[in-house]
Amino acid sequence: MLEKKGGRGFPYCIVMDHEGKVLKELRPSDQAGFESGFKPIKLLFGARVAVAKKGNKKNRINLALIESVFDPKEEQFAELQKAAKRKGVDEKIKKLFDQLITTWPIRKAMEELKNLSGTPEGEAQLNQKMYDFFKKDVVVEDSSSELFDNFWVCVLNHSITEKDKKSGEKALEVLEKKYKDNPQATEFFKKKRQELTGGGESTGGGESGDG
Repeated sequence: MLEKKGGRGFPYCIVMDHEGKVLKELRPSDQAGFESGFKPIKLLFGARVAVAKKGNKKNRINLALIESVFDPKEEQFAELQKAAKRKGVDEKIKKLFDQLITTWPIRKAMEELKNLSGTPEGEAQLNQKMYDFFKKDVVVEDSSSELFDNFWVCVLNHSITEKDKKSGEKALEVLEKKYKDNPQATEFFKKKRQELTGGGESTGGGESGDG
């Protein structure tokens, strides 16, 4: 079933609703990572229950915002951004929605280059685009996000290409924090640090922690 839903590598798990719709993909490296990834889902279910009990405007706004996090529609963003400014909006939900808006250009860029995935040209373009976002302080902060690993590995790869040790070390720091307890990632980080410091040949793409 996991394979049918897009599962790859280990660890990999998905959370579905009662209709079988995939709400979130999780690839936690430890229990803390799993718990962190599950928090948005709890907010979604909590918002649905709140509306079912009392369908007032505040509860409906909270539900609309958190549902947008799981099923984003760009044409709704302007209206939802206005709603997010209303008094009484759940701060945790608002934070997740704000993260969605911030990382939306990253998500779109990844999607646009999806057809070139796995090719040297496509990987080089994606690495540079993510690096450019990083330089503009547009980053993926949520380590449970499906964008997180790909974004920071791309930043790391292009930092190596540009011989930008400072940016590369930042990317390594972020990735190592997430995968510090994953022995499979140790060799990946060692190799990338050698490439960054000029002690090894660049190997291009790859996701940290993949089995």
